[in-house]
Amino acid sequence: MSNVQLKAVRKQFGDLETIHGIDLDIASGEFAVFVGPSGCGKSTLLRMIAGLETVSSGSIAIGGRDVTHAEPSARKVAMVFQSYALYPHMSVKENITFGMRMRGVDAKTIEERLDMAVEILRLEPYLVRKPGALSGGQAQRVAIGRALVQDPDVFLFDEPLSNLDAELRLSTRIEIAALHKRLGKTMIYVTHDQVEAMTLADKIVVLRAGNIEQVGAPLSLYEAPANKFVAGFIGSPAMNFLPARLRRDSSGTVFAEALGMGPIALSSDALPEGHAELEVTIGVRPEHWQMVAGGALTASVVAIERLGATSYLYADLAGHRVCVEARGEVSARVGESISLLVAPALVRCFGPDGAALGRR
Repeated sequence: MSNVQLKAVRKQFGDLETIHGIDLDIASGEFAVFVGPSGCGKSTLLRMIAGLETVSSGSIAIGGRDVTHAEPSARKVAMVFQSYALYPHMSVKENITFGMRMRGVDAKTIEERLDMAVEILRLEPYLVRKPGALSGGQAQRVAIGRALVQDPDVFLFDEPLSNLDAELRLSTRIEIAALHKRLGKTMIYVTHDQVEAMTLADKIVVLRAGNIEQVGAPLSLYEAPANKFVAGFIGSPAMNFLPARLRRDSSGTVFAEALGMGPIALSSDALPEGHAELEVTIGVRPEHWQMVAGGALTASVVAIERLGATSYLYADLAGHRVCVEARGEVSARVGESISLLVAPALVRCFGPDGAALGRR
């Protein structure tokens, strides 16, 4: 068992509280990703699980064992940092085995674990090299290998790909996903990059200002965000937001009306009792717009990003900037008008407080 459980975890630095009573369960063998903007508390939370930061109040358990105040070495976790943290004067082999040698692990076990890490991470050609002779991706694989030979219950990754270029980020991300599948170990991964979160995670934990906004599977968060913040953070390019008005007709059905889209039916509880109308925000994903002749909405194209098979058109829609995803050849040009349509079932609605409103 290597499940991780946080109960009412708080962190204070003097009078400043940065983590506000986090409750979270991560199942054994699960790949959980903490994601959120800079300063949201994701790295602080990871460091508390690792034992590198103290817990002001609440508890942390790993495998059913309370480790709230345990030393990092007693938690059976291994951490991979953004900076690699390799010893520059040691070879790759010496870096990977250093921790085991310091703990007095017998030579046979050291060789077995080293061989296993080298085979999994394809490090054989680099064993005698020093870190200065490695690329960023190779150095990060060495750092992962050093964590792997510790045989931890839980792997902790703190933005491990931030220093890599785009191509290396992709290849190393694939390697980490394959490593998780092969080992079946619990992994907790911190990133500000929601693409990494969507592609790696079994479970995403979206954080903002020291609080959890939503927890769930990647597609669950994408398709049914709990609030406007999650809707805007998960997805690239971000969801488009437009002002709208809710009203209830004589039959009790609630509709959202925005920018000439026509009424969008919602669940009857979307509009609180006692309200005849309510100003809200609707959200539309870039890929949910349809560019069709005679569409209900007309927008003026202000910029186009052509990425090959996919293009993103940025357009002015009644004074609001929207992003429209298009596949294949795009005939529209900057300065031209396009007609847009969106299916009501694909529109999300958010109340004045940002919370998602119900729908049929």
